[in-house]
Order: sequence, then C-alpha cells, then structure tokens
Amino acid sequence: MTLPAVLPVVVHHNRRPWTCPTDIVDLLDLDRDTSEAAQVYLPRFRFLLDDLARVDEQALRARPLTSPARITLLLLKIAAGNPRLADELHDLFATLGPEAEEAYMTTAEVLRAEGRTEGRTEGRTEALVQLLTLKFGPLPQATLNLLHTATTNQLETWTARVLGADTLDDVIH
Repeated sequence: MTLPAVLPVVVHHNRRPWTCPTDIVDLLDLDRDTSEAAQVYLPRFRFLLDDLARVDEQALRARPLTSPARITLLLLKIAAGNPRLADELHDLFATLGPEAEEAYMTTAEVLRAEGRTEGRTEGRTEALVQLLTLKFGPLPQATLNLLHTATTNQLETWTARVLGADTLDDVIH
C-alpha cells in the first residue's frame, strides 16, 4: 500500500515576518549531545513557509495562481492591521451587485460571530490561568498548553472545580 504525497504549507500573514522554526525537531528541548545521539529517532515535520510579510503585493499578483487563490493571498496580506478593510470590502462588493453584497454581509456576520466566540474562549482561558496561578502558584507549561487548547466546555468544567480543589490535578482531571 502507498500513500499520496502530502506537502504541508503554512501561509503566514502577520505584519511581522516569520521568526519561528519550520521543523518540529527544532522546537525540542534537548542538549546538543542528546540531540545528536537521538537524531534518527526524533520526529521530523518540516513544512513549506509562505511568509506574506516578506512578499510584496506585486509579487503576489504575479504568481501563477487561480483568481480566487490570488485574491485570498492578497486579502491575507493587506488585512492584517488594516482597520478600514471591512468598509472597503463592503463598498467593493456593493458595486458588484446585490448577490455579491449579500454574500459579503453573510460572511461578515459569520466571521464576527466566530470572533466573539473565540474572544470569549480566550477570556475564559486567561481567567482560569489567573485563578489557578493564584491558588497553586506558577503553572507548568504542559498545563498552560492544555488550557490554551481546551474547549469551552472543558474550561467551564475546570473553572467550576477551582474553589473546591486542593491540587491542580483536582481541577484538570
């Protein structure tokens, strides 16, 4: 049995250029000797990086892409830090006709709702981190990672356990 080739690609669209590793092995906390001795056993997951912060708009426009892909990359590049973008896009879609404007408005409503949900989850996470830190002291990195990837239901459950818990494990597990 064979598997199809899968090429992982990260499209980075922050205003600041990418500064992190592009291979998981570079994130491992190992001293040099251990890293060299275990090299063949260490996980490798390298990805292609398309850092839009390092590409100008003209270069993006010149890429041999489909129109939707080109528009998507251009929007990702110009959207970061552009407070007028929503108004400009609304005006553009309005000139394309009622169907385009309706599609834009529906998409904008969905994105706003997702943003509110994400914001509430982030707020719950930060509040729980603060409560746990006040009660149990500095939290291990593994616990912080767990909290930042938790679902809203998990965060609600753990927050409800904080006051009656004697240990961090009483809250999280």
